[in-house]
Amino acid sequence: MHTVTLSTKGQLTINRSLMEYMGTKGGEKMNLTKTADGGLKILPQRSKGSLMDLAGSIQTDVHLTDDELQQCIEDSYAAAGMQGLEA
Repeated sequence: MHTVTLSTKGQLTINRSLMEYMGTKGGEKMNLTKTADGGLKILPQRSKGSLMDLAGSIQTDVHLTDDELQQCIEDSYAAAGMQGLEA
């Protein structure tokens, strides 16, 4: 158990080791939820980013044009016995 002090402004300071455990940094938002026993559950607010946020995050030496990539997808569908993509 960790003890924190509530400031006169209603602020809590969370120990660095707890921040590291939660994977958070200073300035990030936290979600507080009331528990049935009168306590609080504190969880970091995680971004619900889009798939596009991941663009460019995978490094590879494979370079295909859109047409080549589309052909690979169609070939894999055919190999799996599925119909190709319809426009």
